[in-house]
Amino acid sequence: MRRLRGLLGRPLGGLDLHAVMYDDISLHDHAMVLALGITADGRKHLLGLAEGATENAAVVRALLADLLERGLGTERPTLFVTDGGTGPEPGDPRC
Repeated sequence: MRRLRGLLGRPLGGLDLHAVMYDDISLHDHAMVLALGITADGRKHLLGLAEGATENAAVVRALLADLLERGLGTERPTLFVTDGGTGPEPGDPRC
């Protein structure tokens, strides 16, 4: 559990990400929303997890806010991909 906390709390500023995908996986009665970063050479990096009853805007917004606080780069365009869940609307100023 300590290694997982370390992984999910590490700074993200050093990653040269070109895309960030988020999706949920169901575990019993809970949804775990995960964020996966992808570099130009196709390497994948687990960026974060958030627990919620469903993949909803509040859960995804909190996950994205955590990624930004940990240094997710915003200085150049990054493609964000989802499967059509109810995450935040494009341009939502709270993310």
